[in-house]
Amino acid sequence: MTTGGPVRVAVAMCDDADVKLRLGVVLWLLSWIPYGIILGLDAAWLTVSLTVEVLLGMAGLALAGTQFAQAVKQQGWKHAPGVAWRALVHGTDVAEQPVDVTDP
Repeated sequence: MTTGGPVRVAVAMCDDADVKLRLGVVLWLLSWIPYGIILGLDAAWLTVSLTVEVLLGMAGLALAGTQFAQAVKQQGWKHAPGVAWRALVHGTDVAEQPVDVTDP
Protein backbone atom coordinates (compact mmCIF):
# COMPACT_ATOMS: atom_id res chain seq x y z
CA MET A 1 0.00 0.00 0.00
CA THR A 2 1.35 3.42 -0.91
CA THR A 3 1.62 6.07 1.75
CA GLY A 4 0.93 9.04 -0.49
CA GLY A 5 -2.44 8.10 -1.86
CA PRO A 6 -3.49 7.93 -5.49
CA VAL A 7 -2.78 11.59 -6.25
CA ARG A 8 0.82 11.36 -5.09
CA VAL A 9 1.33 8.15 -7.08
CA ALA A 10 -0.09 9.80 -10.21
CA VAL A 11 2.21 12.80 -9.77
CA ALA A 12 5.20 10.51 -9.24
CA MET A 13 4.32 8.59 -12.39
CA CYS A 14 4.12 11.86 -14.32
CA ASP A 15 7.74 12.62 -13.39
CA ASP A 16 8.83 9.94 -15.85
CA ALA A 17 9.79 11.57 -19.15
CA ASP A 18 8.32 8.98 -21.49
CA VAL A 19 5.03 9.10 -19.60
CA LYS A 20 4.92 12.89 -20.02
CA LEU A 21 5.56 12.64 -23.74
CA ARG A 22 3.01 9.88 -24.30
CA LEU A 23 0.38 11.48 -22.08
CA GLY A 24 0.91 14.82 -23.81
CA VAL A 25 0.45 13.29 -27.25
CA VAL A 26 -2.67 11.39 -26.11
CA LEU A 27 -4.21 14.54 -24.61
CA TRP A 28 -3.44 16.48 -27.78
CA LEU A 29 -5.01 13.77 -29.95
CA LEU A 30 -8.08 13.66 -27.68
CA SER A 31 -8.49 17.40 -28.15
CA TRP A 32 -9.24 16.84 -31.85
CA ILE A 33 -12.35 14.74 -31.14
CA PRO A 34 -15.46 16.94 -31.54
CA TYR A 35 -17.21 15.84 -28.34
CA GLY A 36 -19.91 18.52 -28.57
CA ILE A 37 -20.94 17.48 -32.05
CA ILE A 38 -20.80 13.76 -31.24
CA LEU A 39 -22.96 14.29 -28.15
CA GLY A 40 -25.31 16.65 -29.99
CA LEU A 41 -24.78 19.57 -27.63
CA ASP A 42 -26.22 23.02 -28.26
CA ALA A 43 -25.43 26.62 -27.37
CA ALA A 44 -23.64 27.02 -24.03
CA TRP A 45 -22.84 23.32 -23.62
CA LEU A 46 -21.23 23.25 -27.05
CA THR A 47 -19.07 26.20 -26.01
CA VAL A 48 -18.10 24.39 -22.79
CA SER A 49 -17.24 21.28 -24.81
CA LEU A 50 -15.05 23.27 -27.20
CA THR A 51 -13.33 24.96 -24.26
CA VAL A 52 -12.55 21.57 -22.72
CA GLU A 53 -11.15 20.39 -26.06
CA VAL A 54 -8.88 23.43 -26.28
CA LEU A 55 -7.70 22.94 -22.69
CA LEU A 56 -6.95 19.27 -23.41
CA GLY A 57 -4.87 20.29 -26.38
CA MET A 58 -3.00 22.96 -24.45
CA ALA A 59 -2.26 20.57 -21.58
CA GLY A 60 -1.05 17.96 -24.05
CA LEU A 61 1.21 20.41 -25.83
CA ALA A 62 2.59 21.63 -22.51
CA LEU A 63 3.44 18.10 -21.37
CA ALA A 64 4.85 16.87 -24.66
CA GLY A 65 6.44 20.22 -25.42
CA THR A 66 8.73 20.09 -22.41
CA GLN A 67 10.14 16.78 -23.63
CA PHE A 68 10.41 18.01 -27.21
CA ALA A 69 12.24 21.14 -26.02
CA GLN A 70 14.71 18.89 -24.22
CA ALA A 71 15.27 16.98 -27.48
CA VAL A 72 15.86 20.26 -29.34
CA LYS A 73 18.41 21.37 -26.76
CA GLN A 74 20.21 18.03 -26.89
CA GLN A 75 20.08 17.17 -30.61
CA GLY A 76 19.23 20.42 -32.38
CA TRP A 77 16.17 21.23 -34.48
CA LYS A 78 17.12 18.93 -37.33
CA HIS A 79 17.20 15.71 -35.28
CA ALA A 80 14.65 16.56 -32.59
CA PRO A 81 11.58 15.09 -34.38
CA GLY A 82 13.34 11.74 -34.76
CA VAL A 83 14.42 11.73 -31.14
CA ALA A 84 10.90 12.57 -29.98
CA TRP A 85 9.41 9.88 -32.25
CA ARG A 86 11.80 7.21 -30.91
CA ALA A 87 11.02 8.29 -27.36
CA LEU A 88 7.30 8.07 -28.06
CA VAL A 89 7.39 4.69 -29.79
CA HIS A 90 10.06 2.91 -27.76
CA GLY A 91 9.47 4.61 -24.42
CA THR A 92 13.03 5.79 -23.96
CA ASP A 93 13.85 9.05 -22.25
CA VAL A 94 14.92 11.84 -24.58
CA ALA A 95 18.02 12.42 -22.45
CA GLU A 96 19.06 8.75 -22.75
CA GLN A 97 19.29 8.80 -26.54
CA PRO A 98 22.75 9.20 -28.06
CA VAL A 99 23.75 12.56 -29.48
CA ASP A 100 24.34 12.52 -33.25
CA VAL A 101 27.68 14.29 -33.75
CA THR A 102 28.03 13.53 -37.47
CA ASP A 103 26.01 16.56 -38.55
CA PRO A 104 26.87 19.96 -37.00
